[in-house]
Amino acid sequence: MNILIAFSTSDKVYAKILRKIMDCPYHHTFLFVEFKEFGWMALEIDNKGVRFVNVNSIGTYAKKLIYFKPTKDLSNGLILMKNYIGKKYDWKGLFSGAWRLLIKKWFKHEINDGEENPNRMFCSEFVASVLQKSSIPGTSCWIPANISPKMLYDFIKNNEYFIEIT
Repeated sequence: MNILIAFSTSDKVYAKILRKIMDCPYHHTFLFVEFKEFGWMALEIDNKGVRFVNVNSIGTYAKKLIYFKPTKDLSNGLILMKNYIGKKYDWKGLFSGAWRLLIKKWFKHEINDGEENPNRMFCSEFVASVLQKSSIPGTSCWIPANISPKMLYDFIKNNEYFIEIT
């Protein structure tokens, strides 16, 4: 099974706000997964929950995309996360994370408010969990619910275990 990590952005107002808060060119992350039986599918984690969608639908809202190919296999991590497929999006976790980022940005103080919902996920939390469960070096001490798309992007972009695909 081939897996790519993707980061995207759109022109929607909420996307611009999130990019501004995170100081990152991308506000969203998800996986592209290649199945022998189906070909490539996107594993989306968005307001409709954790779900597989046709890769062609991504281009309808993503204005900017960047892909990274891991040099280590992520299959086991994805398999360990399979119970989240079909679960709802973690809106509370998203807003809690945005609040933590604002506090850190404005007051230079980090907080952990403990608002993690074990039955729901947001995009970077899911991808961070897949990396952690795949035993990618540098992820063992992560708390996935505290990982923002920017933190994930910075980790992957500057990591020898990932190759940017253009």
